[in-house]
Amino acid sequence: MIYVLAYPQFKSNTAQVLERFRAKHEPERAKMVPPHITLAFALRDIDLDLFFDHCQKICASVQPFQITFNQQAVVWDPYENTHKLFLWVGAGAAKLNNLHRRIYDDPNVPAACMDGTFRPHMTIGTNADQKALEGLDAAILSHFPIPARQNGLDVVGLLDGTVTPLRHYSFGRG
Repeated sequence: MIYVLAYPQFKSNTAQVLERFRAKHEPERAKMVPPHITLAFALRDIDLDLFFDHCQKICASVQPFQITFNQQAVVWDPYENTHKLFLWVGAGAAKLNNLHRRIYDDPNVPAACMDGTFRPHMTIGTNADQKALEGLDAAILSHFPIPARQNGLDVVGLLDGTVTPLRHYSFGRG
């Protein structure tokens, strides 16, 4: 399966604090992949060369931009049948939504892959017990809003629980 991820670049020691938080509250995924925002989910049966070209064109037309994570919420994930602690994106959400939509505009990507419920976020905790997540305070990571910079996108493959980087695209490069 193919995913498109955005790895936010955080100021100061926020990335290290976030990684420790995820290691404690989302250990399996934290071992697989650094803190990220998923922009395209579980794409299958696509021509990778065409998809790489599509992603490169998108990224060439976008300049790096600031984002903030401005609130947390516990959300039920029906796909994984568990609860998750999200950090919602505030500033920059419209740009991430636009990138998400543009990725799925590729005729190479089956329309069924996009379900229309995308809201940019970073998952930082996973637990079958909703109350366990509700008791966590992500503000310990930093005071809200948590600023970051988005400089590009990464296409990765996921096979047997292993994330393999396939391509990195910096914004603003043709």
